[in-house]
Amino acid sequence: MKNITHREALQKLLFMLFAIALTVSSCDFTTPIRDAEYPDQLIYLPAAVQGPFAIDDVAKRIGDAPVEGSTFRYVVDNDSREFIVPLGVYRSGINNAGAFSVDIEPNSDTITDLIAAGDTVITILPESEFTLDNAVDMPNGEELAKFDLVVDLDFLLDNHPTGVYAIGVSISSPDRETSPGLGTAVIIIYTSMLKPTAGFSYSPDDENPTSINFLNASTMAVNYSWDFGDGSAGSDEENPTHTYSSPGTYSVVLNAIGVTGEDDKSTFAMDVTVP
Repeated sequence: MKNITHREALQKLLFMLFAIALTVSSCDFTTPIRDAEYPDQLIYLPAAVQGPFAIDDVAKRIGDAPVEGSTFRYVVDNDSREFIVPLGVYRSGINNAGAFSVDIEPNSDTITDLIAAGDTVITILPESEFTLDNAVDMPNGEELAKFDLVVDLDFLLDNHPTGVYAIGVSISSPDRETSPGLGTAVIIIYTSMLKPTAGFSYSPDDENPTSINFLNASTMAVNYSWDFGDGSAGSDEENPTHTYSSPGTYSVVLNAIGVTGEDDKSTFAMDVTVP
């Protein structure tokens, strides 16, 4: 039994040495790896992803995430009298290498097609009433190049509330392909959103009749100013509750302020009876 044990141990040792030698020899063998073919970079307008973008309310578009370069917001500059729509060109691909230029131009053909298809409410935004950069540079290592559509604010206000103006914005580049279907964004501006209309209703509190609940019915407003008619400090809440010190009739005034500020505010007054 002792000789068999030594023989088995020798066999195990030889097997281990063979395995080590095989492992070392296999490390010297390398398999060539073929370079991967990555997709080319494409450029596109995020504002074109969901089709025509209508700016018809004071709030950002419902359902849109606030992504830079997408038309999720606008800026009203009362000092320069400009209605500014921030836009941007994105690049897609596995990396952001390379700097290049992107050409930008208005595209009235797209709007003409919309009108021909039956959208007769809109009018092509006159070229004299907006400015748009001819090109924008995409920096090396960046995925976004920003630019603005700037519209004459006074032109829009002069055509309030019925004017509906549209512009197509197209991009192209000699250095990058444009993503199919995402090279033109359509922006539609409804002038009705530029000025507010104030209004409210009210009801006494069930438990305390001298406490009045005000329900704001204003449209296209972003800020509010209430005068409750009793010499109190008032309120800037949208739907305030105010408690009067005694029954009576009070003249309540609501000022609704829109995106253009105090110049175009709307005022609504109502006599409120407190039992």
